[in-house]
This record gives sequence, structure tokens and C-alpha cells, in this order.
Amino acid sequence: MKAIMAGVLLWGMVQLVSANPAEGTYWMLVDGDGKLQAKVIDGELQVQVIAIKPKAKDMLDKKNPDTALQKRRILGMVIMQGFRWNEKEEHWEGGTIYDPTEGKTYDAFIWSDPETGNLRVRGYVMIGWFGRTEMFERVSGPDPQSSQADEPKLVYLNE
Repeated sequence: MKAIMAGVLLWGMVQLVSANPAEGTYWMLVDGDGKLQAKVIDGELQVQVIAIKPKAKDMLDKKNPDTALQKRRILGMVIMQGFRWNEKEEHWEGGTIYDPTEGKTYDAFIWSDPETGNLRVRGYVMIGWFGRTEMFERVSGPDPQSSQADEPKLVYLNE
């Protein structure tokens, strides 16, 4: 009986995570300078830079206020993390987004547009009203459910 209950509980948790279409690959910027991969790990949504144009391949996190991190590459960086699904509000919340172009970290929440599948991210300071919403367009890319999901291939995009 315990095994059946555990199976039902696990099935319900899988349905909750897979019911949210946030996992996937998205254009990083409006002009398509790179790609992001969003995936759920241990119930937490995180977003990583997985592709970038060759002209930016050596772009470093120079504006990071932590001088020890200023020499890390943007390619491969996790820029959104700590998000947990809020079923009532139907969005991911409690996480942060790091903007390496400014070297600043913002509180944020994330949701997937049900019509387009695009990812929307609202970054803010103190309360959600004082912030900005960015849209990331869904594109094809590595399947977050595949074996590549643990270590996404980092690539340079053609100009």
C-alpha cells in the first residue's frame, strides 16, 4: 500500500512540473545574441546561457561587484536561479536574475505565455511593481529531458 501511495505522489509531482511549460530553449536577447536553457532541477527552475555569438565568446562578467567573479565567462553562466513553482499564482517565484551587462542581481518571477510558449521574466527591486518584464522567445534546442540536460553543449552561434 505504501508503494502505491508513493507512486501516486511521485506521479502527481511529475505532472505538476511537466504541466508547466517553462522548460526549454529561448533566445537570450531581442536581437538573438544568444540562447538560454531553462530546466527544473530538484523542483527549482534555473536558466543558463548555452549559446552565444562568436564576437561575444570571450565576454567576461567584468561588471560583477565580486572581483573574484569578474573573470568568469558569460557562456555557461546560470543567470536565473532559485525559482519555485507557485501553483496558486501560476508562476515561478522566489528566485533571482543576474544581469551581467550591469553586474546587478534582481528579484524576479517567471511565467510561460500559454499562447506562444515564450518565457516572461519580471525583474524588480523590492516589489514587483517597480521593475521590468522581458520576453524570451522559445526556439528549438537541446531537449531538457534528454541526457544532455545535465550538461548542455555550449556553442557559438553563426553571425
